[in-house]
Amino acid sequence: MKLDGKKSKTVDDLHPARIIRMLNTSRLARTVVLFDRIDSTNTGAIAAARDGALEGTLVTAEEQTSGRGRKKRKWASAAGKSLVFSLVLRPKESCEGLTSLLALAASRVLDNISGGTGIKWPNDIYIEGRKAGGILAESRGGAVVIGMGLNVNETGEDLERELAGEAVSLRIVTGDLVDRGIVLCSIIEVFEELYGRWEIEGFAVFKKDVEDRLLYMGETVSLESGREKLSGRFLGITDEGFVRLDIGGEERVFSAGDLTLRRER
Repeated sequence: MKLDGKKSKTVDDLHPARIIRMLNTSRLARTVVLFDRIDSTNTGAIAAARDGALEGTLVTAEEQTSGRGRKKRKWASAAGKSLVFSLVLRPKESCEGLTSLLALAASRVLDNISGGTGIKWPNDIYIEGRKAGGILAESRGGAVVIGMGLNVNETGEDLERELAGEAVSLRIVTGDLVDRGIVLCSIIEVFEELYGRWEIEGFAVFKKDVEDRLLYMGETVSLESGREKLSGRFLGITDEGFVRLDIGGEERVFSAGDLTLRRER
């Protein structure tokens, strides 16, 4: 599906019948559940997975009241303006790299309507140096639920309540309202293609593409991983999607953590 800057002209842009009709997928989002209001689409998708939902089941919502990111951080979203969704996946092998895979899919799509995107390892989408979206993957009982929150039609006033000056939306970037349904379908179509390759070839085939989009490559960064707080030069990622840091001349690898640019004082 091609993003063409088409304006959102209806409050039903996420209606399940419309999403299924627009989507060109064979596995993902053939079942779509839309909530008017939910605490978290990941919570809804986890419940659906527990009840036997098929792989690819999509849960989305007009309003999310208790969205969450990594380390139980809150993800704020504006009713009727944000895009929040979660997919039920049932991968046969390890789920390493899935978060980066969805980030890559979203980045490729959003490149078409912005001046270019960046990925902040491991799970954030940045546009013009500001955060536009975040991703959270959770494993439960043989299923992986991967969710995304994306700022689409928020104004600066909507965003400044939580992240003044640090967040951005597609509306702010384009100067126009954006059809959330088209953005959603575009991301899912690209992700389905990447997911199919990932199942066969693993994450390594996407490593360079992801690295080309990573923020802070080659720079000195700070990393909080578990109880460790350290800094080093950001070398890139491994074939599994783990972060590589040069710390005092020694390369170290971390599977999880919070990465930030180290500011010189």
